[in-house]
Formats: sequence, C-alpha cells, structure tokens
Amino acid sequence: MSIDVFSSWAIRNIGSTISIWHKELKTGIGLAEEPSELGIVDGQTSLRFLGYVTQQHRERTEEEIDVNTEISDDQADNRRKRIVQAYEEISEKFPKQVAENLSAAFGSPAVDPFLGNVRHLGSIAPKSQSQHTPMISVRGTGRFIQSRKQAREIYRDIAVRYLQNLESFAV
Repeated sequence: MSIDVFSSWAIRNIGSTISIWHKELKTGIGLAEEPSELGIVDGQTSLRFLGYVTQQHRERTEEEIDVNTEISDDQADNRRKRIVQAYEEISEKFPKQVAENLSAAFGSPAVDPFLGNVRHLGSIAPKSQSQHTPMISVRGTGRFIQSRKQAREIYRDIAVRYLQNLESFAV
C-alpha cells in the first residue's frame, strides 16, 4: 500500500470486507449439497492475511552531505536512510491499524504482517514497464545498476518474510 491516509482508510475497509467474505463463505459452504466435495476449503481457515508492503516512499539520509563531496556507491549504500517525516508519521500508524482491523485474519500468532518497504527506486519502475521486463532485468547503466541491486534486495527480503508467514499456516 502507499503511505498515505487513503491506505489507512483502506485498512479499515479491507478488515470489514474480509469479515463479510468470511460470513458469506461459511453460508456458501453450509448451502453446498455435498460440503465434503469442497476439499480443504472450510469456513474457519480459508481466508488469511499474509501481510502488507508499503511502497513508493521517499528517503533521506540521516546525515546531510555536502553536495561537493564525492562518495562511492558503497559509501552511499552504507549511509543510514530514513523515511521522510511526512511518510513516517502515517506509516507508524499502520501496524496498530492492521492489528485492529485484520488480526482476526492472521490465522497464527507467528504472523508478522509487515513484510517490508519498497522505497521509491527512481525511474526503474517506469523503465521496467516500458521494457516489459522485471526491475532486476532493466537494461541501462549508471544509477540503473544500483537500482536493480536495491530492487533485488528489497523484493528478496519481502519474499522471505511472505514465505515465513505462509509457512506459519502449515504449523
């Protein structure tokens, strides 16, 4: 979700919608001629919330750097980054809102619904779309090389957390 007030409203809407879907699913299963034919689908475990990702926020470095100072890409990678305050104020409310509105769909106390942040990666997303290729395969030089590396790391970490949440349902 984007880090904005509309996403805050959406969390509430999704929570109430999941509750409605759950009730409708139970009703549908109850009306089935032969519920055993539905296999693993049941009214208790089929709707689960695996998590959320925030996206497209801007970041600032913790330290301000003189624009005339040259630094290597490795030094730039190692600087601590933080979400711009306007985004941070909204995003800090998300965990509580998600817990209040979606915790019934977590299905497991082991689920950490926050999967990660996809920060603004400059023009790599639109370039990816225009080249009809994943971000990690975007052709280009310069900042595209760094952006591809960052995109790969961001999405790998999100995938790991997603799979951990998915695995928690099997337990």
